[in-house]
Order: sequence, then structure tokens, then C-alpha cells
Amino acid sequence: MRAGEVVEMGDSDSVYESPGSDYTRQLLNAAPLLDPDEARALRAERMEKRDGKTAA
Repeated sequence: MRAGEVVEMGDSDSVYESPGSDYTRQLLNAAPLLDPDEARALRAERMEKRDGKTAA
């Protein structure tokens, strides 16, 4: 949201990987970066939960 208006909607992975709004890109660029390996593991965990699978 920006100034009370929805700027972008979608599932988190889609928004993070391919933001459609300049404002969303600015917000994502301002956030601290995670360790790539940690980010990959967290993404896999989210996808497993979303798909109803349990982590091995």
C-alpha cells in the first residue's frame, strides 16, 4: 500500500521475484539482503507448507 491505496497484489513469491510496481521494487531494494542459501531454504520451506507437504 502507498498513501492508502493498494499498489500491488499477488502471492509473496511472485511479488518478491517479479514486482510490477516501481514502488514495490524500491521497498524491496531498501530491505537488507539475506544470505542466499538461507533465503533459498526459507523459500523452500514456505513452498512446502503452501503445497501441504512436510519438510524432510
